[in-house]
Amino acid sequence: MDLIHVTKDGIVTGDYWGGIRQVEKDKVKQAIKYREQKQREEYFNAIQAAKSTIEPPTGKINGRRKRKSSKKTKPTMREIYGEQIERLFVDGFTMKQIASTIGISTQTVSKIIVQMKKEAM
Repeated sequence: MDLIHVTKDGIVTGDYWGGIRQVEKDKVKQAIKYREQKQREEYFNAIQAAKSTIEPPTGKINGRRKRKSSKKTKPTMREIYGEQIERLFVDGFTMKQIASTIGISTQTVSKIIVQMKKEAM
């Protein structure tokens, strides 16, 4: 932006003070935009902080992560051994005997039995 210009003939054109005022106006516009952007960011950060204290994270329920269901997931131990464990448990086998017969841990057997009891209720 040329504030003043001198032609070949020596004639001065342009408005020096008008040009200065325009430059100042542009600087003020940039300063206002910067201030507004900063205020927007501060407001957004404050809202995010308030939301995090009010609402629990969406991915968690009672301190545990939600299990995402997927078609690619492997079948659970309950799905694999559930019927077998149920038959042996009804026949009167102990958890240790069921675990050794099937070849899984006694903890897994007890967890599956607890799940079956919860489902039966």
